[in-house]
Amino acid sequence: MTEPTEMIERMARAIADNIGPSFDNLHKNKRHWIETRGIFGDEHRDVNGPFRDDCMEAARAALSALQEPDARMVEAGGAIFGFGGDPESAERVFTAMIKAARGDQ
Repeated sequence: MTEPTEMIERMARAIADNIGPSFDNLHKNKRHWIETRGIFGDEHRDVNGPFRDDCMEAARAALSALQEPDARMVEAGGAIFGFGGDPESAERVFTAMIKAARGDQ
């Protein structure tokens, strides 16, 4: 797997903050949990996570879901290209941006 992009890590941090302990206070994965016997900092963490790797995968999945914009997104983006809009260009730009955020380009 490729190294996470800045956007993936930013999203993973937001996901972690939303579901439990902050990203910096999570074990990387279950192997890390086993090696530390569940202790991170001064606290015991649940063997079932969440783990940093879980948050990274959730961020990648969220970006994948966004790769194909819906009609409203394309219409809004098309308006940026001028009078009458250019939805096709907006869709290409948006898709390229999501791919770059995922590290596919």
